[in-house]
Amino acid sequence: MQQKTKRLFAILIVAAMILAILAPIFAYSVSAASGTQSKINNKQNSLSDAKKQKQQIQNQIQDVQGKKSDVLTQKKKIDGEISVLATSINKLDAEIAKKQTDIVSKENQINNLTVQINKNDALFKTRVRVMYEKGDTSYLEVVLNSKSFSDMFTRIELVREMATHDKQLINELNSSKKQVQTVKEELVTDKTALESDRAESSQQVAQQKKKAQESDQLMQQLNSQESTLKATEEKVAAEEESIRQEIVAMQKQQEEEARAAKQNSSAPNSGGSGGPAYSGGKLGWPCDSRNITSPYGNRMHPTRHVYSFHEGIDISAPMNSNVYACADGTVVTATYGSAYGYYVVINHGGGLATLYGHNSRLLVSVGQTVTRGQIIAKSGSTGNSTGPHIHLTVFLNGQYQNPINYLR
Repeated sequence: MQQKTKRLFAILIVAAMILAILAPIFAYSVSAASGTQSKINNKQNSLSDAKKQKQQIQNQIQDVQGKKSDVLTQKKKIDGEISVLATSINKLDAEIAKKQTDIVSKENQINNLTVQINKNDALFKTRVRVMYEKGDTSYLEVVLNSKSFSDMFTRIELVREMATHDKQLINELNSSKKQVQTVKEELVTDKTALESDRAESSQQVAQQKKKAQESDQLMQQLNSQESTLKATEEKVAAEEESIRQEIVAMQKQQEEEARAAKQNSSAPNSGGSGGPAYSGGKLGWPCDSRNITSPYGNRMHPTRHVYSFHEGIDISAPMNSNVYACADGTVVTATYGSAYGYYVVINHGGGLATLYGHNSRLLVSVGQTVTRGQIIAKSGSTGNSTGPHIHLTVFLNGQYQNPINYLR
């Protein structure tokens, strides 16, 4: 009995010594893994903040571009109005010039009529004055110089007809002069009205040119603002890429720590996160649909309306349909970003990771182990999206890959 007690006591001492040796190793492994995951979480938060900032800048750029479009539309309208006014002014100038020519012509007619009136009036007055001054003598001379009574009456009638004709001619000339004067006054009135219209049109042109100048100045400001925002966007995008690379590096570190922990615990290597590089062609589809609405590569961006690189594929899916994990792995990101909305990143090991974006809600959390075909989210249209669908991105050693090459 005493021998059994000694043996049991010896076994307990040996076990205590083994635990004393393994405990620091296990504690270090757990602490290291926890520390790495904490760093990944911090970087993921930084990446999410960068994405939100980038989206805010993109929204500001879109707002500026919208304002530029409005200014261009307004500028075209102003230019059109200026063109119409300029055409109107040219027409008014032509009409004013014609009125001025007509006025000069009427003035010449008035001057000619005035000369004729003055000439005939002088002749008439001379004849009347002679007849008045000589009185009956003139008639007596006409009678005495007449060769006969017939000749006498003829002479008297001739004198009277001459006086009457002169008077009638003067009256006709005065009437014509009044008519021409009336026409001239009408022409002057028309010309004055045309000049008033021209002055008003010229004032409108000046106002429109001022608006056009203000539009040009505003366009310059918007161009400058857009350039500044795009420069900021590029800077944020560079920061975002830097954070992404850091996350990839931390993923590798996490895999190495997990592999080291398995080796320290003498567990057999299952070839999971620390296995060989992924060969491709083995991923399952992330949803029941197979309809790709936007492929991998360069495309016209659906919301920013500029050509950009699409780093994944978009698959049509009804709102709140199931989103499946493409393969076994560990969730390294489950958060919200302004670009992808609610999205999940799964690390499959061997440098391979997948991203599922624009979900309506997430059903997994960071650090959770998932299996192929497991429902990880519900599809939606959150973030920078134009409608319900699933965005799938595939990373291999931190580099974008065409998901089609990995889907079965």
